Amino acid sequence: LGTPHFTKLAGILSLSFFIHNVILPILKHQRHPEHNSRDLAVAYLLVAASYGVIGAVGFLAYNNLTTEDFLYVFSTTNVGAIVARLSLLFQLFSVFPLLLCIMRIQFFGLLWDSQYPGATHVAVFNLVCMASSTLVAIYYPHIGDILRFTGAIGGFIYIYMLPISVHLIKMYRKNNHSFSGMLPQLVGHGALCLVGVALVVGQFVQ
Repeated sequence: LGTPHFTKLAGILSLSFFIHNVILPILKHQRHPEHNSRDLAVAYLLVAASYGVIGAVGFLAYNNLTTEDFLYVFSTTNVGAIVARLSLLFQLFSVFPLLLCIMRIQFFGLLWDSQYPGATHVAVFNLVCMASSTLVAIYYPHIGDILRFTGAIGGFIYIYMLPISVHLIKMYRKNNHSFSGMLPQLVGHGALCLVGVALVVGQFVQ
């Protein structure tokens, strides 16, 4: 954490909590919405624990690793590496359709005010998403750079800018459309936004 590369790590960490933009579509179908706060807190704790355990064990075992994908240190005939790669493939088969569904709901909901404008629109959207991600995997297979840039830029929007903007707008309206007495909040939230900007800029600093 004390190295000059901290901003790169922080960009990846921002991506870890990128679930911000998919929470509402998931919670909207909650059977017991009165438990949303509890369930969301438990989900965040479990995600943080899983990332923390895997990250700590991986660091202790491969702290001198220079490659972005630790599976590269194993041969293609290593049984453990084969099982890990198959597990990742299964994860892609299970998670990617869910991500596409959430992206479709948000994209078409914003542009067409409909979550399902038609089979043709959805097919083209899915094709573009799959083709773009496949091309990136083929021609720029640097997972670390992709994660940190995506996390820093997307995290600035979804974790810093949008929540703070919504909160300040709500407080502004609650305060009779006046910024009087809101200076401490403006300064504090402005400082948080500057942190997000610093993380984005840090990705371009070698």
